[in-house]
Order: sequence, then C-alpha cells, then structure tokens
Amino acid sequence: MAEPTLTWATWKTFQKNMPTSPQSFTTVIWETWLFSTVVSVVTIEGTNCRLPELGQLADKTGGKVNIVHPLKLADEFQSILEEDIIATNVKLKVFLPLTMYFLYEGDQQSVLEKSFGSVTSDTVLSTEFNIYSSKIKEVLRFSQLPIQLHLTYTLPDGRSRWRILSLRRPVTNDCSTALESIDLSVLQIHSVQFSARLAMEGYVSEARNVALELKALIDMVMRHEKYEAPDVVYEDWENSMAPIYEDLQEYMKEDSSGKTEQDSHREVPVVKTFSDEMATMIFHMKRAKNKVLSKLGN
Repeated sequence: MAEPTLTWATWKTFQKNMPTSPQSFTTVIWETWLFSTVVSVVTIEGTNCRLPELGQLADKTGGKVNIVHPLKLADEFQSILEEDIIATNVKLKVFLPLTMYFLYEGDQQSVLEKSFGSVTSDTVLSTEFNIYSSKIKEVLRFSQLPIQLHLTYTLPDGRSRWRILSLRRPVTNDCSTALESIDLSVLQIHSVQFSARLAMEGYVSEARNVALELKALIDMVMRHEKYEAPDVVYEDWENSMAPIYEDLQEYMKEDSSGKTEQDSHREVPVVKTFSDEMATMIFHMKRAKNKVLSKLGN
C-alpha cells in the first residue's frame, strides 16, 4: 500500500484554509499523522510562505522542507516521490535504569517516548541521557548497564510490527577508554540533530551551548592518539553546524533587545521568529544523516 502524499490540488485547498493558530496546526499535524500521510513542503525562492509553521507538518510526518528555484521544481518533486519509506506510525519507547534520565525531554525521567510519521532505511534518531549526581557511585559499581527499546510500526503493506531490543552498555570512569569507544559519526549526527531540535523548540541559547559542548567533545576524540579518520569528514560536519554556531548567534543578538532576563529562559514561539531560510536549514539539520552532512554544509 503506497503512502499517501499531499498533492498540489489538496495543497491548494489546504492553503485556502491555512490554520492561523498553534492549536489549529496541532490538529492538522495529528490528523495527517493518524492517516499515515507524509507531507512535504516545497516553496519558491524569494517568497515568504510561513515555513517555520508549515514545516512542522513535514517535520512531524517525515516529509521534506525545501526552498527551490522555479526551474528545479520538477527535480525536487521527483526526489520527494523517490523517497523510500519503509514504515509509518513509528513509535519508540526507551527504558533506562532508574539511576539515569533523559536530557531536554521534559521532566527528568528514565523512560523516553517518541512518535514519527514515517522513516526510511537511513533515518537516524539521537538523544542524550545522564546519571543522577547522587547515583554516580552506585552506577560505577557495575561493569554494564541495561537499556531496552520498544519499537512499533506499520509496514507499507499495512501489517503492524512490534520489536523489543535489549542491550547492555559498558560503564567506565576512565576518560581514555571512553574516548576510544565513541563512534565519531554518531556523535556528529547527534550534534547536528539535537542542537537543531532545541532551536526549533525555542531553546535557542541552549541549542548553541549544547552544540559548543559537543564540538569540544568531538575535538577531544580527534586529538586522541588512536583516532584515525579523513579530515573531510570533520570539515563536512563543521560546515553543517554553521547555522548553529554563526546564524543563531546573530539571531540571539537581534532577538535580545527588549527582553528581560526571565524572558531569555522562556520557550520562544519560534514560528514567529525564524525566517523561511533559517527554518528550512534547521529542519534539514533535524533530519541529518551520514550521507547528507556534506549537502548541509553547501
């Protein structure tokens, strides 16, 4: 069963009745997700199309967000149609030991739940977790810690599937051992996705701080005596992070005027602040994969 896609005709109908409030957009996003509809948003260069708002439809349903030249519209549509969707209605539940919690996921909880509209074979999801400071000594008494993932999804032919993955990950307090075990490509993808997600949720200052912290960690890995990788990998990643390091810095300067200290720590309604170009880049970063890092940097 082919996945339904928002066509030009249905888009024109939607555009005439475009939601004007966050509540209305939430309703539309939920309805498209419920019916396994993949929405991609394509706009023309030089226009203002409220991409920070409309892009959320694509972001939540697994579609694409892009700004293209009129002469390249056909190529963009072809690229969207060729997207190899392997599952829809994907739900993920991750269980950590009670001594740990997920970062930037609302309350400090040891269970994480995520829902996705659709995924491809190279879709990547990343998150961060930490150990409660009062539990560090307890954790270090173990050589391994258990992590469990519950995954439910619907195949293109309509069949539903449920998978459970149980893992045990090593524990160490030795910095050199930890650096040797880090997969740099995973860390680079995570830094792009995670900082972009924080930015789109309105945590602009936190997004930049997290990006800089992860950059410092990546630099430590690369300076480690046993690290070996081509420089081009680092260059592609660093270029892809430019919107976080540079563009967000300018955004923070422009947006800081007239705000109190209390406002600076409050979640910002990002749909009213980012330009279409900035929103498009952030949406691209949220869907970052190994093979598209170089494209993000261009």
